[in-house]
Amino acid sequence: MGKQKKFFDDLLTVLHRKEKDRELRDLYAELMEQNLDGMLVVDQAGIIRYANKAASRLFHRKRAKDMEGEQFAFDPFSTEISEIEIVAEGDRLVSVDMQAIPIRWKKETMQLVIFRQRSDHSQVRENLKKTTERLHALINASPLGIVALDNSGRVSLWSKAAEKIFEQGEKELRGRDFVQHLSIEGSRLHDLIERVLSGAQYTEYELVEKMDDLDICLHISATPLRDASGMISGAMLLIADFTETKRVQQALWNSTEHLRRVMTHTPLTIFSQDIDLRYTWVLNTFCGLSAEEMLGKTDVELFGDEAVAELVGLKQAAMQERATQRGEITLQHSGRPYCYDITIEPILDVQGEPRDVACTALDITVLRSVEVHAAFIAQHDMLTGLPNRSLFRDRLQQVLVLAERNGIEHFALLHLGLDRFNDINQSLGHALGDMLLKEVGRRLQEVCFDADTVARFSGDEFLILAHNIRSSQDVVVLCRKIFAALALPFCVGEHEVFLSAGIGIAVYPDDGDSVDSMQRNADSALHLAKDNGCGSFLFFSPDMNSRAMQKLALENDLRHALEREELQVYYQPQIDLLDNAIVGVEALLRWQHPGRGMIPPDQFIPLAERIGLIEPIGAWVLHTACRQQVAWRDAGLPPLRIAVNLSAVQFQHGDLKQTVMQALEHSGMRPDYLELELTESMLLDKSGDMLSTLRELKALGIGLSVDDFGTGYSSLSYLKSFPLDVLKIDKSFVSGPDVNAENIEIVRAIVAMAHALHLKVIAEGVETADQLAQLREFDCDYVQGFFFSRPIPAAALTRLLRDCAQASDFGRLAQHASERNEDYAVA
Repeated sequence: MGKQKKFFDDLLTVLHRKEKDRELRDLYAELMEQNLDGMLVVDQAGIIRYANKAASRLFHRKRAKDMEGEQFAFDPFSTEISEIEIVAEGDRLVSVDMQAIPIRWKKETMQLVIFRQRSDHSQVRENLKKTTERLHALINASPLGIVALDNSGRVSLWSKAAEKIFEQGEKELRGRDFVQHLSIEGSRLHDLIERVLSGAQYTEYELVEKMDDLDICLHISATPLRDASGMISGAMLLIADFTETKRVQQALWNSTEHLRRVMTHTPLTIFSQDIDLRYTWVLNTFCGLSAEEMLGKTDVELFGDEAVAELVGLKQAAMQERATQRGEITLQHSGRPYCYDITIEPILDVQGEPRDVACTALDITVLRSVEVHAAFIAQHDMLTGLPNRSLFRDRLQQVLVLAERNGIEHFALLHLGLDRFNDINQSLGHALGDMLLKEVGRRLQEVCFDADTVARFSGDEFLILAHNIRSSQDVVVLCRKIFAALALPFCVGEHEVFLSAGIGIAVYPDDGDSVDSMQRNADSALHLAKDNGCGSFLFFSPDMNSRAMQKLALENDLRHALEREELQVYYQPQIDLLDNAIVGVEALLRWQHPGRGMIPPDQFIPLAERIGLIEPIGAWVLHTACRQQVAWRDAGLPPLRIAVNLSAVQFQHGDLKQTVMQALEHSGMRPDYLELELTESMLLDKSGDMLSTLRELKALGIGLSVDDFGTGYSSLSYLKSFPLDVLKIDKSFVSGPDVNAENIEIVRAIVAMAHALHLKVIAEGVETADQLAQLREFDCDYVQGFFFSRPIPAAALTRLLRDCAQASDFGRLAQHASERNEDYAVA
């Protein structure tokens, strides 16, 4: 009785689940109703909810329905087989076996109580049982499923192999119609059995049965059984299960289909072409074309002869050379360029002759766009779009070489500096100041010839390389044109601004015959022109030494700045976008000159590098920052990662690793809270010393980041060559009036690329909530910028950190960033 649990669970489940096959449910209900054992379904309160016919006969009731709703007199919760006595017909006591089985009935937990009447067994029956058991043992040893049917198609024998195949036991099937009970393909199998029972000697039949949503694939051999008189008494079925073979085939198909679906969501396009290079199969779009648009066509038909010459050449080479070909191609469709890294593999027949080509194409359009843009910004000023000083120096060098080779008589270098621009910038704000610089650059280009080069040198200074100079008078004319263009009012926002400028001029060959000498002399002339008042221009003369005197004075002051405690370290917070918490700060060097006020880093750091002071200054910044981090920690503030900028000179000279270790040891700071920021130009040095030093620092647990990513050389190769942790996206991509949709897509691409390389990303220059929301959408990791805080002294940042620790939401503090920055800066 205990072995019937699974059958009845399944049976009752089938009775109450909503399936389309009503016939199957009716059959199961009938089987339960006609079962020879008495069956009751009793709920948790002991109330009878269902009784079959056998139960009504056993309890001497006319109808099974009469028992429903009555209280059950025995314990319905005992799962052990127990003997009970009940009053049967004629008031006689009858001994029966009772067992309760927990079941689910109409979405409730109930008990199925089964009754079986006892009787004595004779010795003959016992012997027959043993003989039957031995016979069953032999049958069950067969790997084939063996099923015997009587002449009405009902099961009389059911082997263990059959149980395994159909997952149903002999007790469940004995006496039941084989075809109907298993819900097999009834009509076909029924005809097979009818033919065998009619005397057909041997028949084979294959069928697929649906069980538990799986296809059970069977091979059935059938032969008739005859009694002692030779009459057909039934049929014997031998059943072989070849489901596993079918499942392997299905798994292979599923794997192929899964791969197809996965590949559909990758940037890879996979396609094949026949010997005539007509597309026969395409997965994913190619140059914006769908598979339907490409199938049956050639590249020439899709893109034109000239456009696909290189692509077709690669495919033909793959077939002719019977070897893989790889290349980078650029195609255009609907006016849009597409760039692909394409690999072409020839497909050979059994004779080794090419019959098809298989191609995989990786869309690298965005990557190439990033590289092109990175190459552009490496040589151009991102604000004005003009050549930067690096490109200007290259062009000046080229002109000098041509002048010496071809005997060009004259050309001029003009160094222009705007008057009082810092005052204008502070009064109008940086945004309007940037707009003003862009308009200055545009006007300078308008007054110069196309062959001339107008470049932005730095800040409010511009350089002009003027060709076709026959005499100094030509330079004077150009200067007056420049002054006239700048004299026109500039409309920025709601303001009308008037500008003037000073110009220093160096003329080849009288004022220099090298890049440095020309720039140095034009710069000297500019400073003297500035001293003469607004709107002045001066040609260089040998007696100009004011620039040299000023430089010498600045050098002398810088040599004493450390000992006089004029250098200061400011800190700007870095915010984790996951929880809006301050998780780090960047240490920024400032020089509070007693006579000149706050000197920007770009004015004294290059000087410190040139005169050999950057190493002691850099070491001082590192020690100061580490001590401050420990001071914050000891004050009970949350631990912060602190980022310190490094100069290339610190790598080229001295022992950087020793300097860092000393700073950590003297301060007691943990190495994993220190992050060293490198420039892209520093990473171009792939020498063993540079790479070795970075790996040693990395081994200490120190983090390494690339500062201002995208503004330098932006070669993606070094990202894999060096043990980096973080990319810092330059603020020119994030904020400013020149940020456009292309910049936004480049930021998205940089974040995705960095994450693919397991690098974190910090975006600099975040000034607005919209910029912050955009970076969140891109899954940027960290941000810093004026929206949260300007760079502020350590004491001010300490107060800021305490306020953040007390506030429930740092984002709320960020909403009042401008007021907060002013308060902390003043404090």
